[in-house]
Amino acid sequence: MAQEELERYREYLKFLAKNNRSDIFTNENTDHAATVLTEMFNNATSSVVMLCHKLSDDIFTEEYKSAFKNFIGNPNHSVRIMVKSDKDCHAGFFGELLEEGNVTIHVMHEDAVGEISKNIGFDDCDFAVFDGKMFRLEYDASQRKSLGSFNDTTIAERLTAQFDKYFEGARRCQ
Repeated sequence: MAQEELERYREYLKFLAKNNRSDIFTNENTDHAATVLTEMFNNATSSVVMLCHKLSDDIFTEEYKSAFKNFIGNPNHSVRIMVKSDKDCHAGFFGELLEEGNVTIHVMHEDAVGEISKNIGFDDCDFAVFDGKMFRLEYDASQRKSLGSFNDTTIAERLTAQFDKYFEGARRCQ
């Protein structure tokens, strides 16, 4: 992807965030995904929930990791992550987060994977919700295609409700 195109995409995302817009945007690839998540971490002020079926280090750019670490650097911020398997607890960047006091990673039950996907309407979807209003919902993991918004509480609350329904019953990563 041309750096110029990616920079235009980043500026568009910054505009949506700054102006508290509820527009639904798309992302079409790994570079876009990392940029969206970076900007959402940069704009989050309290909490994040993430559902990750398949972890892949290709999304964890230095900029994304930096935004994530800056966010959790505030002890009043919290991140709850639910992954599909034990190996995902210790994989790549998430493995580094297990020691962080305000990051909690759980492994979901097998039945939760299908139930969440059925309830949301996409097979093996991943999502992240920031401050109960920003979200990124990945519906095609192989292509990193997703929908998102910086200010859509309706969808963000629906995703968070699905996450919360299964998080407490999931097993904490060790």
